[in-house]
Amino acid sequence: MPSKRSSRYIRPDLIPMRLTSRDEKIITRCFEDKLLSSSDLLQLFFQTRQRCNRRLQKLYSQHYLDRHYFYTPQPLSGSQDALYSLGKRGIDVVTLKKGIPREQVQRARQKFQRQLKSYSVLFTLAHIKAVAKVRIAFEKAFKKHQRAELINWIPERLLEQRFKADDKRLKLRPDGFMQYKIRA
Repeated sequence: MPSKRSSRYIRPDLIPMRLTSRDEKIITRCFEDKLLSSSDLLQLFFQTRQRCNRRLQKLYSQHYLDRHYFYTPQPLSGSQDALYSLGKRGIDVVTLKKGIPREQVQRARQKFQRQLKSYSVLFTLAHIKAVAKVRIAFEKAFKKHQRAELINWIPERLLEQRFKADDKRLKLRPDGFMQYKIRA
């Protein structure tokens, strides 16, 4: 008897959908943070895991997001979280929402796809996930406190600075830049 559950490695047939403002936020966030787990996206945008998984499945089936699995040992946590990154159709969403040139978004996505295929991303996977967790923690903290407001978070993808020193070409790429305001 065939199983109703499909393989998590095969993109399903297109599931009809209409893109919502929350979907656009999810897509741009996956671009900014490179990789976000389904648990991270649940924390940020959803009330229940079932709704989160259903929506992510639709965004994946429509090629707005790409889905990845890496083996990471977890103590008895059940199934492993999927990791999501920007998909082909998500490039236009990021371009419109963030005002970044399409070529820049496309180049960043292609570079990241090459890193994923060569598994060189595994060397920085813990770091990528840690930066996303820090950003989420700051956002949650700012939501709780009425006197403090997060004005802007610029992800590392958009912060790279190239410069020349002693005839060497160098680049500086901080993990992120945060602006906030505290009211008296």
